[in-house]
Amino acid sequence: MLRAAPLLLLVACAGRGLGSHRGSGDLEGLSLPLKSNPGLKLSVDGHLENVRAEVVFEVASPMSRITSGCFEEAPPTGDTVHVPRFTGAADTVSEVEVRGLTFGKHRYRSFPAGMSHDDHCIVTLGNDQLMPWAMTVDVARRTLSFGKSQSAEHWRALALAPAAGRQGFESHLLDLTRDPRTDWPLLPVRVNQAGAELVGAFVLSTGEQQSEISDDAARSAGLRSGFELLEGIELPDGMQIPPELQSFKGINFDALELAPGVGVHEGALRGVSDQNGERRAAGLLGCDLWGRYDAVIDVAANVLLLQRPRVLASGAHERCDRNGRVDEESCFELQFEKTKAALIATGTVWRTLPEGGRLHLDFVSPQGKISSPCRMGLTFSPTDRGENTQHELPWEQLEQALPACASALKEASGVQLSMYEDGALPECPGTCAFAQDLRTGRVSCECQPQVSGIASEAERHFLRVYKQLLEQKGNLLPPDEEPDDPP
Repeated sequence: MLRAAPLLLLVACAGRGLGSHRGSGDLEGLSLPLKSNPGLKLSVDGHLENVRAEVVFEVASPMSRITSGCFEEAPPTGDTVHVPRFTGAADTVSEVEVRGLTFGKHRYRSFPAGMSHDDHCIVTLGNDQLMPWAMTVDVARRTLSFGKSQSAEHWRALALAPAAGRQGFESHLLDLTRDPRTDWPLLPVRVNQAGAELVGAFVLSTGEQQSEISDDAARSAGLRSGFELLEGIELPDGMQIPPELQSFKGINFDALELAPGVGVHEGALRGVSDQNGERRAAGLLGCDLWGRYDAVIDVAANVLLLQRPRVLASGAHERCDRNGRVDEESCFELQFEKTKAALIATGTVWRTLPEGGRLHLDFVSPQGKISSPCRMGLTFSPTDRGENTQHELPWEQLEQALPACASALKEASGVQLSMYEDGALPECPGTCAFAQDLRTGRVSCECQPQVSGIASEAERHFLRVYKQLLEQKGNLLPPDEEPDDPP
């Protein structure tokens, strides 16, 4: 396994295999499938010479990064570099030269990167490499495409007249600013929680699955975390507090807005501690929030373009405008890919799910529909529009838990939507793939990562009751704890 060798030796080996050319930094026209993952992040499978690597495209990183797991022996290093985080902390890394990186069929040029310690091989391309490119993300197909950075006027025209196949989509063009010291892309975010409000700059991230908020910024705005929500509330008779709620460290929100009418209703942010008193942003906007839209990220043009099918609501009934059709079925999208190892299925729900929902799936082979002793599909907890998830079928734990279900999946060459059913699956809180043995009732799940603590329908029900109590009593904060005015 090729690992660290003197740089001169790496150059001398350039005539072998993939090293027969130096590689190119030109990504124009490149389209890549994202690495299979229940949660969205912009990462793909790649190699560093003969070593398997996860390649992450992260506009929130001012410097490209690499982990020590990519090297068998310590590589030659250059300067020590401090890479800042929005919390005020900084990662201390050693600069190394990265050679032999490939992703898709593209061999990338050599480039400097900061090396940190991790047993896994992860290569992160930061803004020092990504600035010339506009990245287009199709969340329903989980693909990432690259084109040259364009002017803001170009993207404004595309928002007004969407490309073929996106007629009827709603479009939102958001202006980014950049931190003068780090080139972080920033956008203003408004977070509401039971009458308290935070307005601040968040760093846009394309490599983090979960969004984060500064604990100090949240506290100064009057936002409460986890168990703090219960202070001052008189609970109804018989109402029990879920014990797991006491360990919840996140910040629940009623609404998070990126612009008026653009954002997410109900969710949670992971709270992080400030360090050194030099916080540079109020939070970090991860893929779990902006990834409810198809997106174009063009940092050089200071643009984030968000698009998704328009929803037409009549009472509780919702229809979606997609691919020239306006109907309820267009609110659900299923894509799949058959690989040698697994069937990869991606499900997206473009409508709101006030009670959660289940997409039941049928699996097919060239001989027709596969008969199975299991009910299988995707389950979604109560959530806003644009929720999507991707799973390799069968997933790792399914073969041990429900081998008959796993066996049926191994025969499948394709997957189809069977039906939609309101209501989440209590045994699988969150957004998950599920399989249920119809004979025993046993259930196995593979779920997206969640903010610690919000992990059961009992907790979600409790928080909904909490919101109702707030609406009855008004703002429960005592006068001396009213949030400060935003700076």
